[in-house]
Amino acid sequence: IFMMSMWRTQHPYLGFVYTPKINQDKFQAFHSKYPITNFGYVDTQPPIHKRAPGKLVVAIIGGSVALGFGLDGDEMLTRELKKHEEYKDREIEYVRLGLGGHKQPQQLLTMAYLLSLGAEFDLVINIDGFNEIALPPIENVPAGVYPFFPRAWHFISGDALSREQQELVGLRAVNTKWRRDLAAWFRDSVFRYSVTLQLLWKIRDRSYSGAIGHASKALRDQKPEDRSFRSLGPGMDGIDKDRLHAQLARQWRAASVQLHHLCRENGILYLHFLQPNQYVEGSKHIGPVEHKIAWEEKGDYRKHVVLGYPHLIDEGRKLVSDGVDFHDLTGIFRGYEKPLYVDTCCHFNREGQEIMAKRIAAAVREATDRRASEEAQASRTAKILVSPPSFRLDDPFYQPRIALSLLRSDGSHRPVRSRAIGASWSSADPKVARVTAEGVVVGMRSGTTTLTLSKADESEVRTVPVTVVFPKALAFGTGVPGTGGKAPLLVLGDQPANANTVAVVEIHGARARASGVLLIATAPVATAGSGLLLSEKCAILPLSCDGNPNVPGSGHATVKIPMGESGGSGIAYFQAMLRDPEAPGGWSISNALRVELGTGGTTQRR
Repeated sequence: IFMMSMWRTQHPYLGFVYTPKINQDKFQAFHSKYPITNFGYVDTQPPIHKRAPGKLVVAIIGGSVALGFGLDGDEMLTRELKKHEEYKDREIEYVRLGLGGHKQPQQLLTMAYLLSLGAEFDLVINIDGFNEIALPPIENVPAGVYPFFPRAWHFISGDALSREQQELVGLRAVNTKWRRDLAAWFRDSVFRYSVTLQLLWKIRDRSYSGAIGHASKALRDQKPEDRSFRSLGPGMDGIDKDRLHAQLARQWRAASVQLHHLCRENGILYLHFLQPNQYVEGSKHIGPVEHKIAWEEKGDYRKHVVLGYPHLIDEGRKLVSDGVDFHDLTGIFRGYEKPLYVDTCCHFNREGQEIMAKRIAAAVREATDRRASEEAQASRTAKILVSPPSFRLDDPFYQPRIALSLLRSDGSHRPVRSRAIGASWSSADPKVARVTAEGVVVGMRSGTTTLTLSKADESEVRTVPVTVVFPKALAFGTGVPGTGGKAPLLVLGDQPANANTVAVVEIHGARARASGVLLIATAPVATAGSGLLLSEKCAILPLSCDGNPNVPGSGHATVKIPMGESGGSGIAYFQAMLRDPEAPGGWSISNALRVELGTGGTTQRR
């Protein structure tokens, strides 16, 4: 399926991702059991996950084989990982970052991009190799496009396809669907036992395959009308076509080394796996059934696997020397007689994914043991460094992480986790700032405190001063607009608190004479559709606005928060819901407001 597929769209940093808001039912029926998220990945939720005690965040990156592994190999991987003592009681969260056609350096850029957005991972599994070695000589190079640009970049970088290109794309898609539908019908039909009908099916299948191949080749042969840098990049300057596969393999290795460094500096365990392929000589017995569906003797994929995989295997050995936890999986299906591959490219069925999951999990367990041993040894001989040495927090929603490393005798640094060296964090005043077991600093209210890292044997202690300077009142969120097209504005009132009142809040810009409720909680109130999610942790106060019904948005109310309604934490979150027939769901919703109780004054906007 080519880059110009309706399921792919340009991405400013990653080349392309899948298209959010596409026909999800059609996409899932054809391609996946999961939808496309608003980040363009196939998953149940966006990719910005956070580490937490009792949780293991696992990212799976690569091309379509990695995508398939994240969808069909995850259950087996979970079972196998939980055989390890460190993972048996942890909840495993998968972040599925594999995309059909992705190739290095897209995996490297994906990880850098998500980390910069605040994503956190414990483990990164990279499954790749085929796309890097087979796609550039088939798609980019014949069109004069830089081989290290995303696949078929001349198609996706343009504003539109030509009429001829559109017809070829449609022809390929229609024949692909017809071929798949016929195979599915024949597989489930009693006619599959008929030798004559098997022959007829095979003839028809080859006809569809030929039409698909013809359309694919015609697309590859299309020369881009746009000869600009946008379409071609650096072009083929500096590329030796006679040594193309060696150059592709070297770049694949270099990208993995950089990904290894990026993960190491962020305390992430990184493992790299070269994916198996049926065209690697001696890698699997291909019987007559599998040969019909997964072998194309004169196909381009076979040609470039035969020419390129030896270079990948050779560069993989060098990756091990580079310190990367690399594993060659090209032989994992050796000895399996049953059909595993499902097409003439590189993909395999669920059983194949589960075989791969067992091998990957074994490698992760070994790497976990090795890291624990190395960290324990290093902690006995190296000095613990803490970075940064102090914190000043001025945003309640910013939660930085304290980085730990070990200073070796040769002057080099090694990132380390607190639990790996038998150390734990504590706060002198958790009401000002607390710290999680993973070293994440959570500011609570203005003040100063000291965070302490101490080892169980008290052999080393490190302290980190923290100053918290939060606004007394912070407005955030946009709310839901009602009458007049604006959301009600919730601010901290100017009236000072007294012995019976911990805060005074005001509502402006609401519907005149509207009634509603003010929600009070110790954490931001969750949304539910066009409303707010009430929970047992929320206190509810009734409110009623005054104002002129003839003037939209003139509604106003002042609410005094009595002692005992705030939960006693010293911090409260407020949000108002007001009846409004012009609002979605019949309720307009104010912005949210974070208040340090017992204060009054100016509200800052986030």
